[in-house]
Amino acid sequence: MLSNPCANYREEQIEDWLRAAAVDRGREYIRAVSELMWRRNELSGKVRGSAGQIY
Repeated sequence: MLSNPCANYREEQIEDWLRAAAVDRGREYIRAVSELMWRRNELSGKVRGSAGQIY
């Protein structure tokens, strides 16, 4: 799906992959995300918040 970390993706493409509701929910976390990193075909990062478990 997101195999090329150098590629640009349009919001519509991401909504097709993840559904619009997930994208809307993700917008609430923009300021809380840091240390984004591509590892192979996986995008990861740290998210500040109150949840004790990764989800």
